[in-house]
Amino acid sequence: MRLYKSKVPRIADEIVNDLVTEGMIEIDEESEDSDVKAGIEAILMEYIRMDQRLSEQTKDHLAQRAYDHREFRKIKQTLADRKNFGIGDEMLDYLTNQIISWFMVTPHVAEVFAEDHELRRRMVQIFRRHLDVDVTLDREVRARLKNLEEGTLQWEIEYDRVLRELKRKRGIA
Repeated sequence: MRLYKSKVPRIADEIVNDLVTEGMIEIDEESEDSDVKAGIEAILMEYIRMDQRLSEQTKDHLAQRAYDHREFRKIKQTLADRKNFGIGDEMLDYLTNQIISWFMVTPHVAEVFAEDHELRRRMVQIFRRHLDVDVTLDREVRARLKNLEEGTLQWEIEYDRVLRELKRKRGIA
């Protein structure tokens, strides 16, 4: 799963609308839905920024130590663990914890009526609905690259090219 900038406003909008409609949170009288949405968008955009920064640090780490590029995911996970940053399977836990913590301190949310696990479950459903696009794209790209051997340089180059092309066609690049 991967969080795209183009999906951030839609995800924030759905989270606020869903939680307010279900009576899980109450927005402060002096605030508006847009204030809460802006806060959630800021959390999600910061996550994207930190993830990109972590990827750059991982690339630098690989280059400095002349590691194989196949070690990228393992090294990135190690760096993320050091910073208590959730990537991969831990991304949704990290993001929902950040949002719930923000609900508790922001003046825009007057009251939180639901338990943390209920909020988390509802938000994870929304995230999954928007983020599972990665799995679908990956399957489609791999289907187009059946004639190439996975793991080769040519496969990596073609995978990136086809993935960019599909994202551009679907408006998520």
